[in-house]
Amino acid sequence: TYNRARDLERALKSVVAQTYPHWEALVVDNSSADDTDEVVASFHDPRITLFKVQNQGVIAVSRNVGIRNARGGYVAFLDSDDWWSPEKLKISIEYLQRGADIVFHDLWRVTRIGQQRYRKRAKSYQPDAASPVSDLMIRGNALPNSSVVVRSECIRAIGGVSEDRNLISVEDYDAWLRLAERGDRFRRIDSCLGYYWQGGG
Repeated sequence: TYNRARDLERALKSVVAQTYPHWEALVVDNSSADDTDEVVASFHDPRITLFKVQNQGVIAVSRNVGIRNARGGYVAFLDSDDWWSPEKLKISIEYLQRGADIVFHDLWRVTRIGQQRYRKRAKSYQPDAASPVSDLMIRGNALPNSSVVVRSECIRAIGGVSEDRNLISVEDYDAWLRLAERGDRFRRIDSCLGYYWQGGG
């Protein structure tokens, strides 16, 4: 997160509201100048930890702080302006426990504060299991970042998210390609389990 205290509050509320209780939230703040610290402290939840970084515009630096410090068997990504449905983690974990290495789903697109109806989606697709790298290369990024849950051992095996400045804005896509090259198993969940903010800011 960076200077998005109100959005971060919404994101964290969606984590606290999860029906799956065994989570930790690692908030990685790029040295915000707003009241981000106060927002995090207001939850009074020991499962939420705040880290401070100076990522110099390379968001992968922030993501990797979270990956390195995560204690659980899975890592879920949540950008501070997005949020999850209450069943998101429960359903994702069920799919991972059935043998998937990385799971993901569609997100509802949100374009304004107070929006009540959701019709458009940030769409995902299931990569071809026989040739996932080729399929991802040809058809493009299949995985909305804030929908992804991946086994910790898999994301660490590829060294986390690339911090190469040439990959800024596509570093997540690069990570999925490298996971596919390893032979990790991708599984799309056919549900819309979160919200993707497109309302500016």
